[in-house]
Amino acid sequence: NKLAELQPKYFSVTFGAGGTTQQGTLDTVVDIRREGFEAAPHLSCVGGTRDSIRQILQQYQAHDIRRLVALRGDLPSGYGMGGEFRYANELVEFIRA
Repeated sequence: NKLAELQPKYFSVTFGAGGTTQQGTLDTVVDIRREGFEAAPHLSCVGGTRDSIRQILQQYQAHDIRRLVALRGDLPSGYGMGGEFRYANELVEFIRA
């Protein structure tokens, strides 16, 4: 409510390292929209596959979420492989396709 007083164009909602807490991000964005404000979830390509990213995008689309913050993100220490997308521009191209 305090941030809403500043009348932002939208709220940006991040998630944990490596894409953890993505469900919490979706829940938060849905709550913000329910209050009448625009919200943009972060979407990182780190550790993601085309299928996992597609599933997340379908959830966002089902909730009429049209604004995203697409980024590469950072691998948490000891995480291993980075996923199918190496850079954020690859993620953006996939989203647009």
